[in-house]
Amino acid sequence: FSYQLPFDLTVDADFVYSEGVDGILAKNDNVALVNGVYIEPDPRFGVINAYHNDGWTRYTALQTQARYRRGTSNLVVSYTLAKSTSHYATGIKGGAATNALDLSEDEGPDDSDRRHNLVINGSYILPFGIQTSGIFAYRSGMPYSVTTTVQLDKDPFTDRPEPRNSRRGEALTNLDLRVSKLFATPKGTRVTLFWELFNVFNTTNFTTYQGSLQASNFGLPIEALAMRRQQFGIRFDF
Repeated sequence: FSYQLPFDLTVDADFVYSEGVDGILAKNDNVALVNGVYIEPDPRFGVINAYHNDGWTRYTALQTQARYRRGTSNLVVSYTLAKSTSHYATGIKGGAATNALDLSEDEGPDDSDRRHNLVINGSYILPFGIQTSGIFAYRSGMPYSVTTTVQLDKDPFTDRPEPRNSRRGEALTNLDLRVSKLFATPKGTRVTLFWELFNVFNTTNFTTYQGSLQASNFGLPIEALAMRRQQFGIRFDF
C-alpha cells in the first residue's frame, strides 16, 4: 500500500511473509530409539554427523515507511514489526539438531529475529553548499539460548533448561553523521571533502550474551559493536 499525502509526504506499508525450506541441517545418524531405549545402530562409531535438507524458517513482517522530499532535502522514517522463527541455527554452514529424533525441540525465534526496527535517515543542504546527512537506528534485542552441561532427562542429547532463544539481549541504538563539501575544479573534475562520524553518542551496543548456566558471567554481555569512530577524507571525481 502506498499513498501520496499533501506537503510532499508519501507513506507506504507492506506485509511480507517468507518461508524457507530444505535448509542445511546436521544430524547424528547413529542414534535410534528402540523399545524406549536409545541405541547406536552402528556400534563402531559414537556419532555419525550427516547433512540433511530438513531446516525451515518463517519470516512475517509489517514494514512501514514515511518519506518527505522537498528540493535537495529529504527525510525517511521506517519502522518494521517482524517475527522470524526456525528450528535450527541459520547461516551459510547451517546448524546442528539438538535431538536428531525430534527436530521440534529446537523450534523457536530465529537467531536473527528482531521484533522492532526503527530507522530514520535524511539529508539537508546548509549554506555555502555544505551537505549534511545522518542515519539513526533503533533495533530491539536479539535472542539467545540458555544452555547447561547437566543432563536433565534420560535421553543422550544435550539439554536446554529453557526453550531455544527464549531470552533477549538489550536493544541497539546508533547514530551516524556525514558532512561534506563539493568543490568544482577545471576540466569537469570535482573534489569532495568529507567528515564521517560513526556511533556519535559512543553507545555500547552488546551483541552476544553468555548463555551457559555454569559460567560465572551467565546472562552478561560478552561482545559488543565498535564504539565511536570518525574519519576525514577527500575524493576526486574525473
